[in-house]
Amino acid sequence: MYYPDNEEEKNAFEEENAQKKPDGTISPEDEMMQTGQFDFGDKIADSDNDQRDIEIDDYIENEDQTEAADNADSVREEKAYKETPAYAEPPKKKKSGVYVSGAAIAVLMICVIVFVGVMSIGIWKIADYMKSPIDTSGKPSTTTPADTSSSNQQTTPTDAATTANQSPVTPSGNSSISGAAITPSGTVTSNTSTPETDMISNCRKSVVEIIMYSNNTVLGYGSGVIYSTDGYILTNYHVVTDPKLTGYTTVVRLFDGTEYEAKYVCGDLETDITVIKINKDDCVAAVIGNSDTSVVGERVYAIGNPNGDGVTVTEGIISAKDRSLDVQSSNVTIRLTNMIQITAPINAGNSGGGLFNAKGELIGIVNSKQYYDRGGNTVEGEGMAIPSARVVACVDTLVANDGYIPGKAKLGVTINSRTLSSGWNAVTYYTCVMSVSENSAAAAAGIKEGDIITAIGGINLIQYKNQNGLQNDYDALHMLLLDFKTGDSTTITVLRPETTSTINGYQTTTYTEVTLDITFIDFNYSK
Repeated sequence: MYYPDNEEEKNAFEEENAQKKPDGTISPEDEMMQTGQFDFGDKIADSDNDQRDIEIDDYIENEDQTEAADNADSVREEKAYKETPAYAEPPKKKKSGVYVSGAAIAVLMICVIVFVGVMSIGIWKIADYMKSPIDTSGKPSTTTPADTSSSNQQTTPTDAATTANQSPVTPSGNSSISGAAITPSGTVTSNTSTPETDMISNCRKSVVEIIMYSNNTVLGYGSGVIYSTDGYILTNYHVVTDPKLTGYTTVVRLFDGTEYEAKYVCGDLETDITVIKINKDDCVAAVIGNSDTSVVGERVYAIGNPNGDGVTVTEGIISAKDRSLDVQSSNVTIRLTNMIQITAPINAGNSGGGLFNAKGELIGIVNSKQYYDRGGNTVEGEGMAIPSARVVACVDTLVANDGYIPGKAKLGVTINSRTLSSGWNAVTYYTCVMSVSENSAAAAAGIKEGDIITAIGGINLIQYKNQNGLQNDYDALHMLLLDFKTGDSTTITVLRPETTSTINGYQTTTYTEVTLDITFIDFNYSK
């Protein structure tokens, strides 16, 4: 800023500043200040005393201006504050218009309690109903269970449905797991008895295990079904054969584990049925049903002794009826007809066991499992059973005729195998006669011990075997005999040994073919 150094210059300076135009025209001094071109000349002097006064006046003038400016700023700030819109609070949320009274809550709680109570009662009723035995009408049974294990009377399937033991088993609470004692207080063992399990349990009591011995050596296992309360038991002929032919001993084991030696009564090879007897008068006999009324798709239960493991139950359905089957029995292939085919799993040892329907009635005797089809392929799910109608007819006939079935063509001979050699050729015949029974058709025809049967009715046995896929010529002989009955006549051809000589230390037999006439008569092998 420019500072005049005397009073006169001061006044001139103020007058000059006072004459500035309102439009902001700049004085020459100010222009010099802005451009930086100063021409002080002799105007600048050393005047310290006046400098102090000028500074005071300038301060007073500036203070007044500052105060005025401050006042103006205050007014503007106050005006701006007043014009600023006031802070607006956010609107409050409106409350819902739904209100729940205490009475409504109480009613809701009562409804929940009632619902829970009704559901609990329903669940308890259902559980109690499921534990109760049910008769055939579907209503809970109140019949007191009866002990049939020592009764001399046969138990019907309907009675079997009421034999459930309803007494709960109380846990002992002495069990332990990993050393930690467990006390199942308030726990009972559930009773899972049903009409089906009761029926099966009763049927199992009528099925026995059969063990075949030879000189105290076990030869095989099978099954049997108790036919009457005085100890008569049914099984297959290929399980128990006449001991006169085999020399085997038969032992029967009942459901309670007791064992009895069984006596051979009678049997029939062609039907594959044998009757044996034990010395016991209070056996649990099976209820015999009528297989003629059984239908395909009907549920059945096969009960037997598979693999000698003990009495076992398998289930399935009847998959077919009136089936024909070749069964190996006593080293002989027999042709069985009118068989029941089932899907219940059958294994070795099931033979002779019972086939029961859903009523607990015996409708068949299980006798085989089909292992191979006609092409030699392995098959599964083809078990076979002899219909009960045929079994009963066989047994009645055996009993009425002192152990044999009349009307069937029988030779009256025992057979074994023999191999004949001719040069480099060797032929094995399975129809070599080992013995001839007196009063038999073979004896009357003139068949002798040592004869080899080669044809019957003019049909060669080996050729018939090959054409029908049989195992040997004895199977062919058996099959051909089924076409005859007592009273029929035919021819039978044999190779008869004529001369025997020894050449170079080897014995040689010469055979002559002989054809004989034979007429079949009734004959009892057991006599």
